[in-house]
Amino acid sequence: MSTGIDVLAILAGQQTMPTDPVRVKAVIDCAARAHLLASLFSHMRPHLGGKALDVAQNASIKAEADARMLAFEAERLQRIFHGTGMRIILLKGAAYVAAQHGFSVGRRVSDIDILVSENDLLAVEKALRGAGFIPHAHAQSVYDQNYYRNYMHELPPLVHKHRRTVIDVHHRLTPRTSRISVDTAAMVAASQPTAGGALYTLAPIDQFLHAALHGLYDNSFDTPLRTSFDLFSLWSVLSAADKADVFCRAAAIGLEVQAHGALDLLCRLGLVDRKSVPARKSVAGALAYARIQSGIGAVLAHGVFSVREHWLRMPMRLLIPHLARKLGLWLREKVQAGRQSHQ
Repeated sequence: MSTGIDVLAILAGQQTMPTDPVRVKAVIDCAARAHLLASLFSHMRPHLGGKALDVAQNASIKAEADARMLAFEAERLQRIFHGTGMRIILLKGAAYVAAQHGFSVGRRVSDIDILVSENDLLAVEKALRGAGFIPHAHAQSVYDQNYYRNYMHELPPLVHKHRRTVIDVHHRLTPRTSRISVDTAAMVAASQPTAGGALYTLAPIDQFLHAALHGLYDNSFDTPLRTSFDLFSLWSVLSAADKADVFCRAAAIGLEVQAHGALDLLCRLGLVDRKSVPARKSVAGALAYARIQSGIGAVLAHGVFSVREHWLRMPMRLLIPHLARKLGLWLREKVQAGRQSHQ
């Protein structure tokens, strides 16, 4: 069993922390690389001392700062959109914190993701611009602006000019050009208000399905342990009725394949009993499980995920010129960096 699977089993409460110092260090290092060290801290506290305790406490302090940032920015969003009648839906980490899920304690967050109706998109962007958000430096070129607005599922990222907080404004859950068609409108309609009432989150069952989509089908599965922990945690907080209905709901909004892939992965990891869910074995689940392991299998799985991510996102007639442009920019940056280093 890999150290990554040990980390997941400890987080899931299915395994205790090892007592051997070598294994403890391996678990700490693995959790730190996966941005799960703060989440693991409560499980590790009795087994840590010295420098290892300092490292874990430092991760926990950073996660607490992230939570305060999220709370502050959520309050600002409520002010910006108060009285507008527009539904602002928090996604991913921001949603987990807002819903006060236990598993959100210790979660690291680098930006805020929101989902809005496509009909409200221009008004939302105007309101955020008026509140101090400006185009991110990485998406200011005419090409990047057109790429996001014509093909993607979100606006070019915005950053606050003073606080430097990054916000991603989604109007769909998959790119316009994606081979995966999701009924985003149905998920928006089923969204639920947060405790404060001014912001929303996706319904619990849709949060799980969105995590399955985003984690295993809409990116390169670059954070396999955190994605797996999110999927397990979101599945665990579902009601019995939602669990029984998950495949019906998934089929209704176009995410049946994604639901099977996510649950197949959780079964392979031993976090969910396969006898309790009618999940089919899937290629995505097998690849994700291989990605969590170490060795050549993980490297190959990562490569397959990367190729598949691009193939799912857009047709080849758009993808090849886009990748060629990105490669050209990357090579130019490398050449410029090399010249500067020799000056």
